[in-house]
Amino acid sequence: MASMKLLTAEEIAQLPRWAIVAFAARCARRAQPIFELFWAGPKKHKKAVANAVQVAERVALRGKFPYTYNIRRAHNALYAATRAVFATAGKATNAGKAYAAACAANAAEYAIITANDCSAYSAANAIDYASAAYSQITTVSDAIIADFEKLKQSAKKEHWTDETLVRPKFFGPLWPDGEPNLQVIIAKSIKKFRDREPMSLYFDRTEFSNKEIAEIISMLSELYHDVSGDRLVIDKTMQFTPVGEPVPEGV
Repeated sequence: MASMKLLTAEEIAQLPRWAIVAFAARCARRAQPIFELFWAGPKKHKKAVANAVQVAERVALRGKFPYTYNIRRAHNALYAATRAVFATAGKATNAGKAYAAACAANAAEYAIITANDCSAYSAANAIDYASAAYSQITTVSDAIIADFEKLKQSAKKEHWTDETLVRPKFFGPLWPDGEPNLQVIIAKSIKKFRDREPMSLYFDRTEFSNKEIAEIISMLSELYHDVSGDRLVIDKTMQFTPVGEPVPEGV
């Protein structure tokens, strides 16, 4: 993300095992409405994202996967949903936000299946993606920090261990200070999408090979995605024929 991280993986790693999972699930839960709102694709993708969030919450509550849960099938469904959204990034308004919300669900899933240090890293990713899904507005950032502080204080006061389970209700209301105004977010996103200026790239074919040009465009696209959540799309290409310098009259 372009902005400074709200919390680092090192800070989150101070929490016990299931507190980390619960925190990642909480962040993904916040981002889920953005996916529901902005993803116009197959309903199975919405179900995959919602399932990932719910399972992360249940694992933090019980310390194990639900008995009937098929890890591989659920992971493949979530991966397919994320790839489907990724394919639309840069082509549709708010696709970047839907992609960020899907990535938050992915991060929550990885927080479950990885060891403590990697789980904290996944939770940090969940924070970043949840914040990006809401355009990093203060309401969301404050709520995320409040959740972390509540976990940290309770873990210290009540001497939590890696065996301590965390109920979803532990956090209280999802938006204690009121839900973010999604209509404002939509309006800003549409304006930003429509106001984007095209970027022109020029390559001298005598200096760059086709492979080098493709690599440069790919790196620019990745950089743009890290900053905006969207992807660069090639609108059209043109080939120019070099023109020699004019010869002065009388020569």
